[in-house]
Amino acid sequence: MRKFVFDPISAFVWLWLFVVNGFVVAANYLFAIFIHEFGHYIVANKLDYKVSRMSISPYGVELAYFNQNMNCHDALWVAIAGPAFNLVSSFLVCGLWWILPSTYFLFESFVFVSLVLALINMLPAYPLDGGRIFICLFSNKFKSKKIKKFTIGINILLSIIFFSLFVWSFFFNFNPTFLLFSIFLFCGVCNI
Repeated sequence: MRKFVFDPISAFVWLWLFVVNGFVVAANYLFAIFIHEFGHYIVANKLDYKVSRMSISPYGVELAYFNQNMNCHDALWVAIAGPAFNLVSSFLVCGLWWILPSTYFLFESFVFVSLVLALINMLPAYPLDGGRIFICLFSNKFKSKKIKKFTIGINILLSIIFFSLFVWSFFFNFNPTFLLFSIFLFCGVCNI
């Protein structure tokens, strides 16, 4: 098994991001993703889980752990860590603006992307962090079959919403990330 997997289609997505948004925005986007995954890594490492693989796909970054099944308590903390690191880093950068206002133009997109990344990841759809949190919180209260059906329903609904936003973007401000996210959520149904 390879420790680092890079989907070649990702190169086109990242190139598009750099061309359309410019270097500063694209770099801030990558930095926000790094902070998010670093949050997962730090908490998983503290809980004695070792990363076996990192995958980069057009949909984002995923960390896998050595054939270790996380219990719900640990999975909950690892899932919360990514969005929490995004929120904390956003607030720290906002604090930096008070000290060094000239850095605003450099990090404005980082704060925006970091906040959006945290909020999107808290949607209760699998494999997003919110979906993992949802499954862990309700696994003791409901049968696994019922949680699975509900999660599949949320994934399909959100996939349709993001696909609709993609179609809508043709008329206003074209954004293929809506399509990627729609596909990502729809494919998440297969992994539930």
